[in-house]
Amino acid sequence: MDLNERNFLELARQGDTKAIAALINRSFQPKGITAKVNLSNSCLQIIIESNKSLNQKVITDSLVGGIRKLNIKSIENIRILSKKSGEDFPDWIQDISIKNRIEVIEIRKSGSASNFSEKHKFSDSSIPSNMKSKNLESTNTKNNTENQLQEDVWSKSKALTTSTIKFVWKWYISGFKKRPDLPLFLSPRLYRILLTLLIFSWITAPFRSSQNLVISTSNNYSSSNLEPGCDSAGGNIWTGVRLYRDAQCASPFATIVGGGKLKSGESGVLIQFDSGALEWKSRSAVRDQAYVKTNDPAHSQKLWREIDQ
Repeated sequence: MDLNERNFLELARQGDTKAIAALINRSFQPKGITAKVNLSNSCLQIIIESNKSLNQKVITDSLVGGIRKLNIKSIENIRILSKKSGEDFPDWIQDISIKNRIEVIEIRKSGSASNFSEKHKFSDSSIPSNMKSKNLESTNTKNNTENQLQEDVWSKSKALTTSTIKFVWKWYISGFKKRPDLPLFLSPRLYRILLTLLIFSWITAPFRSSQNLVISTSNNYSSSNLEPGCDSAGGNIWTGVRLYRDAQCASPFATIVGGGKLKSGESGVLIQFDSGALEWKSRSAVRDQAYVKTNDPAHSQKLWREIDQ
C-alpha cells in the first residue's frame, strides 16, 4: 500500500467525503459507475449513476461492506440512491442503519416496499431502545423523502402543462400574421379560423342538443311553447270540444261527440268531422294527433257523453 492510498484511507476513516468518494469510484468506475458522496447529521448519502439499471443487492452489499471496513465513527446511517445518468429520479433508494453493528434495512423500489430478507428481520425485544428511536427517525426520513418526490413530480407536471399551454398559444397566435407569399388555401390564418370554429362547435354542441330536446319535449307534452290558448288534446277530451290539426289551433276539423269502449276493449272517442261524417277513434290517437283551445267553452264545462259503439 503506497503513501497516497494510506492518506486516502486515513481521511476516509475521519469522514472525509471526497476521500470516501475517491475510494468508491476507484472500485466502481471500471464498471461504468460513478459515485457522489455527502455527509449530513451522521448520515452518509451515496448517489451512484450508471447508464443502466443496477442490481440493488449487489451494489448495497459492496458499499456497506466497504464502509464497515473503514469503521467511520461519525456515520450511523447510510442512504444509497441509484439512478440512470441524465434522469432526475432514482431507480431505487435504500436506507441502512449501521449503529451498534445492528443492520436494519428499509427498501423502497418502484414506489413500493420490498419484503425484508429473513436475516434482516428483528423483533422489538431484540432491538435496543436507542435503536428503536433511530428506526423511527429513519422511517420519518423515508416518509419525508417520499413526500418530497411526490411534490417534485407534481411541480414538474405543473411546469410541463404550463409550458405546453404557452407553446400552443404562441403557435396559435403566430398563425394570424400576414403571409402574402402564401396562397389562401395555405394561409395559417385560414386554418386557425377553421380550428377555432371547430373547437367552438364542439364545446357548444351539448348545449344545442339540450335546447333541441327541451323544445321537442315541450311540443309533445306541454303548452309552454304553443300559441296562447292552444294545447294538446291529452287531458282535454270532453263532449263538444273542437279539435284542431295544428299547434296554433288555426285549422279546426272535427268536434267530439262523446265516447265509450271500442270492440277491441280500448277507450274510444266518437268525433264528427266538419264534413258531417262520424268516426270512432281510439282515445290515444285523438290525444296524440289533435289539439284543442284551452278557452273552449265545452272544455271548461267538462261534460262527457257515454255512447255505445
